[in-house]
Amino acid sequence: MFLKKGKIKNDLIKSTLFLAHLEHISRPGHIPISKLIWKYIDNKNIDDLKNLISIVEPKLFKTDKVSS
Repeated sequence: MFLKKGKIKNDLIKSTLFLAHLEHISRPGHIPISKLIWKYIDNKNIDDLKNLISIVEPKLFKTDKVSS
């Protein structure tokens, strides 16, 4: 949805937060990821990122083409 229409949905934000935590969790190698997969993602984090992205100028992130 984002690549085609430039709309940021909650699923994109959740995935972004998940990937941010995944790197932090998986690097030490001693915490089972399956137990923590979505633990740190809540609506407060989503709302916070929505507020942050709302002040960014969208044209700064536009591309001329989308890879498939």
